Amino acid sequence: MRRLFALLAAALLIAIGTPALAASPVSMAISPNLAASLEKVPEKARARTDTISIGVPDLYGQVNPLFANTIGDTYAADLLFDELVFLDEYGTAGDGLAHMAVSGDGLTYTFELRPARYSDEALVSADDCLNTLYLMLMPAYDGSRDLSPLDIAGVAEYLAGEADTVSGLVKLTETSFSVTLNKPNASAPQLLALPALRVAHFGSAIRPSGMGDSQTALELYYKQRLREVREADAWLAGYGQYDLASMEPGVKASFVANADYWRAKPSTQNIELAVVPLEESYNAIYNGDVDIINCYPDYSEIEKVYDRGDGFISFYSWMGDTFGYLSMRVDSPLFADERVRKAFAHGLNRGEILRATLGNYASTPGMLLFDSFAEKADVLGELYPYDVSVAAALLDEAGWVAGEGGSRSKDGKPFTFTFVAAAANPTAESVVASLRTMCDYLGLTFEVKLIPFEELIAVQGTDAYDMCLMARRLPMSPVSAVNLFEGDSHLNDSGYSSDGMERFANWAQLETSKDRQSIVLEGLYQQLYIELPVIPLYRRFELMLVNARVRNIYISTAHNVTAEAYRMIITTSLVDEN
Repeated sequence: MRRLFALLAAALLIAIGTPALAASPVSMAISPNLAASLEKVPEKARARTDTISIGVPDLYGQVNPLFANTIGDTYAADLLFDELVFLDEYGTAGDGLAHMAVSGDGLTYTFELRPARYSDEALVSADDCLNTLYLMLMPAYDGSRDLSPLDIAGVAEYLAGEADTVSGLVKLTETSFSVTLNKPNASAPQLLALPALRVAHFGSAIRPSGMGDSQTALELYYKQRLREVREADAWLAGYGQYDLASMEPGVKASFVANADYWRAKPSTQNIELAVVPLEESYNAIYNGDVDIINCYPDYSEIEKVYDRGDGFISFYSWMGDTFGYLSMRVDSPLFADERVRKAFAHGLNRGEILRATLGNYASTPGMLLFDSFAEKADVLGELYPYDVSVAAALLDEAGWVAGEGGSRSKDGKPFTFTFVAAAANPTAESVVASLRTMCDYLGLTFEVKLIPFEELIAVQGTDAYDMCLMARRLPMSPVSAVNLFEGDSHLNDSGYSSDGMERFANWAQLETSKDRQSIVLEGLYQQLYIELPVIPLYRRFELMLVNARVRNIYISTAHNVTAEAYRMIITTSLVDEN
């Protein structure tokens, strides 16, 4: 076991033979363990001579990159669409679908598009890129991203119906456009890493002139347009590495190489995304059902991979950017009181939840996970150590007093809350068990609703729950991550807002020095954990297993493995590998 922990702890290379660069807010360190032989590659895998199969835990079929939320759907979206800005394997923002230039004052970003083409040979245009921006600026947009921190010039006037267009979004030529901000924003390149949604397919997102400033009419228009975009067959308007050949949600999606792909013709003709239940992840690659799969780390199974004499599986481990947390609706009568939220932080045995599901292959976060704070103490642990007696005292202080039978109530109303989480989630089961232990001790009651993931996303920010279990991928910029926990972003499922937090966030966006920005962010996240709208549970290790017959694979914390699938090749020899 010691050799395994040494492997996991090593901060080695992301791409074999490539030197590591400067540290990013999220760690880029990948620890590889390379396969030694192809001798025992299963026949099932050998038979796929022109196809690479990638295992995914889900596949809902929502391949529009503005709405894709799950692993399987985002893998598919990355095959079909490229983004304006590309985060390389080190998380550095650089040219993607477009060459990006920034003005001297840091306010204007100019993009010149590459010659990417849709399936009918039409070039991706500036209009298509601006269309994406207008879609995301609609107040009704509730997808997987958020543009609000950019503060694009002219948005407020446009949304109020006082202007027909956004002054900060300007088409320069058919293949170039600019985005101008009201103030500099160090996170702008990451936020502008957007796809191009074709006007001819999705329809124009620029509001028709003459609608006036009736907020009711504008709201209806925005909702209708976004519903149409969400329901459109996005795969018909792709321009990326691969085209979608077939999709069977919940089972499999097949993709064929785009021979006219602008970067280079993909080296492998076919990519397949195959749904594999979490408990079957290891068997799927052992048996040759898939070539690549991202697994939940498991002691016994990782040891098997490491010790197997088969030698055909390479594996890569890293501290991932998946952040699991409990979100409490701060507008709920139960959790509006800060003391109640802190009582739950003390009363939940977070360490037990972690051990029951992820063992030592995760950490319980303190300073909100970012590696620029790695030297700091576990602030959450220091402020809220597990202690149910402290939890009881806080509830007493908040007026939730235990009666004769032990049940707590306030003003004659019992403390009972609704907890929601995605079904078939091992962590949810562990959280429910810990909640039950805590509530039994403290005299609280709760209702559990385990629902499909897509339903969980749909109820975010509503009064359908008091507390929910969520897991999200952290953006590369710590400033952008604030939207998950504070303000009016649709990604903020707690509803929490704070003037102090907003001031910290605005300050951090203006800082161009990483050292100074880190100091501001430390204050921001300290305040977040004092006011506590969310209770962090884990940041987990990622483990990707790869059949060594697949080469030129780029494993990164900055993007999905499919983002550079066009480079992957199938080999019959490892002579050049080591």
